[in-house]
Amino acid sequence: MKFDYLRNYSSNDVQRGISWRRKEDFIIQHTLINSEHSVFLLLGLRKTGKTKLLTQLRDELGNDQAYYVDCRDTDLTKDTYYALFDLPQKYILIDELGYFEGV
Repeated sequence: MKFDYLRNYSSNDVQRGISWRRKEDFIIQHTLINSEHSVFLLLGLRKTGKTKLLTQLRDELGNDQAYYVDCRDTDLTKDTYYALFDLPQKYILIDELGYFEGV
């Protein structure tokens, strides 16, 4: 498996490395930041903490590194959606994309 090395993190690594509550959150953050891929999808069942994880990630990285947009709360148009990818932030965190009908 490609990410076998992630299983080697202990709970001490998680507590020492970042203030998140769950080891899985740390693993997801580590994978995103160290990934060579330009797109990272976070999928899961309803009410499992995906939005919380994205907002925590934005808070940890800071506004200069990450921009968070929730498609439920924002009046996005097709033009403003595509403009997101021209922002200076390294990470664009798009939450609830299924609610956006413009793309």
